[in-house]
Amino acid sequence: MPDEAGHKRQRVSKACDSCRRKKVKVGAFSLKDLNIFGYIEAIETRLHRMESLLGGLVHSNDPFAEAVLAELMQDDPRPSRKSGNTEFTWRNGSISMYGDTGSSGLQSPENVQAKDNSIIDDLNDIMGILSIDENKQVRYHGRSSGLYLLKNSERYKNGILSLSDNSPEETLISTQNLESLKRPELTILPSQEISEHLLETYFTHIHPLLPIIYKPIFFNRLKDRDNPPLLLLNAIYALAARFSDRPELRKNLQDSQTAGDEFFDRAKALLDNDYDKSHITTIQALIIMALRDIRIDNTTRGWIYIGMAARMAQDLGIHRNNEKWQPISLSHAEKEEQKRAFWSCFVIDR
Repeated sequence: MPDEAGHKRQRVSKACDSCRRKKVKVGAFSLKDLNIFGYIEAIETRLHRMESLLGGLVHSNDPFAEAVLAELMQDDPRPSRKSGNTEFTWRNGSISMYGDTGSSGLQSPENVQAKDNSIIDDLNDIMGILSIDENKQVRYHGRSSGLYLLKNSERYKNGILSLSDNSPEETLISTQNLESLKRPELTILPSQEISEHLLETYFTHIHPLLPIIYKPIFFNRLKDRDNPPLLLLNAIYALAARFSDRPELRKNLQDSQTAGDEFFDRAKALLDNDYDKSHITTIQALIIMALRDIRIDNTTRGWIYIGMAARMAQDLGIHRNNEKWQPISLSHAEKEEQKRAFWSCFVIDR
């Protein structure tokens, strides 16, 4: 009894949340040791992921992928980094790297992780595939879509998969204009004086805060009298009218809260016939419509609109680096337009 009374029970430290979920018993090992083991396991998982991605490159016949793979196999030419002999071996379609590396060649975990993230992003861009849908719009598909398996199909030409039976040279009338043939009231636009006033209001009060639109391309589209961006124009008018004190822009002349409602109703009618076809102007219109709803405290509908815009942005692939889209030659203005649309989605969705 004296011995038992003098013996103190060992106090066991409380396990962290990760250990408790894994039901790991914390005994002789300290919490710090367990965290180190978990970090090593995470590194090994990341290494296996990299090996599987590089293994996929081995079996692909894409010339661009082969060029990137050859670049990865070259030694770093920077003199400040001293590395030993590194060998690459291929096993069951995967790539393994081993060799002796001097202590001077070690990098911090932050630098290694940043470099790995960059390589994985590059590989994801390479393994993605572009397609042209029935509306002649370029769409982006990641590797998980499985469309890369159709690269031997007759529809896959010049790096692009055609999902339509029609030839790309055929001229298509926009969905908005087709619908306007049935509903002429959707084509009604304000007078030139009102239009210039609303556009000036938009680019004065709204555009500096969130440059959704790239002005050179936008004004070039306005020059096309036969096919103007009706949805985008009505969205701009609807939001800009909220910043104007002109009574003729109100649905109810006595109520300033109805400013721009007529334009917004028209934009919603056009959107009903255009939301299932991804287009950059539709994304821009959805962002502007979301801003208007947020301004009038209709946050639920605004959140839905910005979600639709984000999905369309992903469908068009503007969330990826378009510098690697070899088959598609985009001008600087088109790249800038895509960047502004995507980051506007990101900012509002945050």
